[in-house]
Amino acid sequence: MGLSEIKKKVLLKKMKKSKRMEQMIDDLNDILKVLSDLNNKIKNFEKKWGSSQEFLELTEQEILSEIITLRKLYRSSFLDKLSGRYYDYIAFEILKLSAELGKPIISLPEITMHLIEKLGRVSESDIRKAIEILKKRKLIVDVFNAGEITYIEFPSIYNDIKKVIEMINLNNKNEVTIEELATSLGWEVTRAERVLEKMVKLGLMAKETYPRRYWLIK
Repeated sequence: MGLSEIKKKVLLKKMKKSKRMEQMIDDLNDILKVLSDLNNKIKNFEKKWGSSQEFLELTEQEILSEIITLRKLYRSSFLDKLSGRYYDYIAFEILKLSAELGKPIISLPEITMHLIEKLGRVSESDIRKAIEILKKRKLIVDVFNAGEITYIEFPSIYNDIKKVIEMINLNNKNEVTIEELATSLGWEVTRAERVLEKMVKLGLMAKETYPRRYWLIK
């Protein structure tokens, strides 16, 4: 085989790859057109039926149960992820968890476990993407690590601050330790420590390093 023939084969191979790329882009454009049409149909539906009595009769729970059933039966599609709706849906479920569990701080493993129970197949990678969405939209307070475990902090953390102040006043004390707070309110140690440290940052408490103790500023 001569050099010119080798060059010709390489060129033909590149052209085939280029043609496949064009086909893929054409297919992707078709999907985007369908998405655009779907968004317009949703907007029109909301205008026509969004505030109607008929639509209100379909309770949120009924609608959500249908979605959950579908999620358990099928994997998330490429279209779901491309549109971003899949991650928005997971983000919504993560927000609900805080209220359902009555906890302002939840570990990533616990979130993953509950979402798998509710939705079926869902990966930690997808959950992390949903958490990033919540963080960017400022719907969660913070994401932090304690040891090797990642925790998500929800806005209800500020309700915990109120509970700490009430507990200290009820006991006629000005100070508290992490262990005392966790035992008194039945919290995990991570939750108690996080709340006390946040109160220090907010100027509501002063921290004594050794022995570790937190004093309420009055």
